[in-house]
Amino acid sequence: MKKLLFAIIVLSLVVTGPALAGEKKIVLGKIPYTLEHSYHQSIVKMFEDYAKKMYGASTIIVDGEANSAATLSAVENLISQKVNGIALHSPDIGMTATAVQAAHKAGIPIVTTLIYPKIKVAPHIQPKEEFSSFRMGEVAATQWLKAHPDKPCQVAILNFGGFEQVVYLRTDPFWKGVKSV
Repeated sequence: MKKLLFAIIVLSLVVTGPALAGEKKIVLGKIPYTLEHSYHQSIVKMFEDYAKKMYGASTIIVDGEANSAATLSAVENLISQKVNGIALHSPDIGMTATAVQAAHKAGIPIVTTLIYPKIKVAPHIQPKEEFSSFRMGEVAATQWLKAHPDKPCQVAILNFGGFEQVVYLRTDPFWKGVKSV
């Protein structure tokens, strides 16, 4: 009986030992467009909290510095550290495509956000901003007309880098919201 019990214990250690010993810590990299904006700071905070809560993962955050060269260098840095995954936010579609290819070549999953890369070969997270942008246009026009009831609503829209997604998600819906009032 003792021999059978001993054999079962040894067998269970042989079977489960590699799994226990091989339990690897998950490390995820995040490159926000810039850490100067509170918006990107809050996204990073949510990323860190979610990674820890859902996966027990640690995170490495590298500021993209609103600069394509710095962002690509950050991706290369994360690849060299052999992170388990990368989340990238950059408006430079060419650089993002290069970053995606580099991560794929290293066997590291990568996800992009907001601005689609030049090539669409990685998961992409697209916030649906059209609804809130439309509503902001409505509110802005309503407030203008409330403050200046005898004057037509005037709007100036500044170019935000000519990014197609920004026009589609923000500028056009905002303008439509203004015109709806």
